[in-house]
Amino acid sequence: RDLLTATIEVDGQRLTLIAVHFMPPLDGEAFEVNRQQREVLERAVAGVDGPLIVLGDFNATTLSPTFARLLFGTGLRIASASRMMAPTYYAYGRLGVRIDHVLVRNVDVVHDEVFTLTGSDHRGVSVEVGLQPGSGRALAATR
Repeated sequence: RDLLTATIEVDGQRLTLIAVHFMPPLDGEAFEVNRQQREVLERAVAGVDGPLIVLGDFNATTLSPTFARLLFGTGLRIASASRMMAPTYYAYGRLGVRIDHVLVRNVDVVHDEVFTLTGSDHRGVSVEVGLQPGSGRALAATR
């Protein structure tokens, strides 16, 4: 489960996108793979200057200590205009948790929402961002 990275230009500004799909840390071996994936992401993020969006299935809630370390160590923040984030996955069909995230650095979050995906057991996350922090003007959207 490698990182997928792309750099695009929007209105003359470079924007780096990194997509992830981390291993669910269900046992010791899987936790180690998950840790290694986070380290690879941390190194990739450290090498990016300018606006950055990291998105995907992190297989971690916002209460996860390892997810919190990722945020604090990279300067990324959860792309949400609300403190109450809708769930993207229902464990055992009932317990709704947010394990799919869009994380940003050096961009404004204009709008975000969770939506139903056809053919997936996860819900999608749509985020509209402004590339000029403080402008509130939407220049790009990721879904």
